[in-house]
Amino acid sequence: MFRKIGIYQVIILLCFVLQLNAQETLKQKRKIGMAQITGKVIESANGNPLPGANVIIEGTNIGAATNLSGEYIIKQIPPGTYTLKAKYIGYTDFETIISLKPDAVLEQNIQLSWVALKGEEVVITAQAEGQLKAINQQLSARTITNVVSADRIQEIPDANAAESAGRLPGISIIRSGGEGQKLSIRGMAPQYNVMMVNGVRMQSTDREDRSVDLNMISSNLLSGIEVTKALTADMDADAVGGTVNLILSGAEEGWKGNFTLQGGYGSLQNKYDNYRSTFSVGNRFFNSKLGIVVTGNAENIDRSSDILQASYNRVATSDKIHVN
Repeated sequence: MFRKIGIYQVIILLCFVLQLNAQETLKQKRKIGMAQITGKVIESANGNPLPGANVIIEGTNIGAATNLSGEYIIKQIPPGTYTLKAKYIGYTDFETIISLKPDAVLEQNIQLSWVALKGEEVVITAQAEGQLKAINQQLSARTITNVVSADRIQEIPDANAAESAGRLPGISIIRSGGEGQKLSIRGMAPQYNVMMVNGVRMQSTDREDRSVDLNMISSNLLSGIEVTKALTADMDADAVGGTVNLILSGAEEGWKGNFTLQGGYGSLQNKYDNYRSTFSVGNRFFNSKLGIVVTGNAENIDRSSDILQASYNRVATSDKIHVN
């Protein structure tokens, strides 16, 4: 009796193992036959990338969002014919028919155009136009994120990167000598926040804590600022207040340059000799694999302030009492 029961258990166990092996083999075959789509989403007018654009396959939950360079990749797609769609706020929707063969890698680049509105006059401010990419990045972010674009940074001549980041909500600027130096996120001291450049963490510039001075980074070098106020699993756990990621400008195709000259007036000392000049020139080489940007700036800023001086002298007196 015991021997028969043992044989039955062995048979059942073998059937279970064979079933698992069959399922795993089927999964591997499905993965081997899967296709993928890669590409880039850009503006049709000037070729600039569109970060945060949604690219999906109609009728499925398969899709992806573009990164900061406008690139996307969709993996594990069963072979067949599908309708590929791309959506971006402020632009017309894109739609095309694609056919995927087993193990195929399809490159599908997408160009989107501005939405044309017919009717009454519509006024679009430069700030709204420049912030359009930043708004799409905030909507597609997986956590509480605020983004400021390069167009908005250039609206006002900020002294440094700290002044530019101070425009975002929930950020306070700690100043030294009238100039922005460090950032406080949601009331947390600077040493409880993390500063990054292109996703690489910056080392502390203070000998007493791990805070970072941003007054050494010019706002002209920035193409955007991302502030994350809630931690995710891929971030450092010591960023109690939040994380500030400074995105540096990259070189574009062809020789391109920029020069600006600004003047100013100091009312406290009645001076007109405040000035600031910046220039940049760049290009891409070796089939766009290497980009070089040369920038420089010169400025003379008198950030004078009201001065209050006070002094006092201590005079010691003694009264003598004569008793007869």
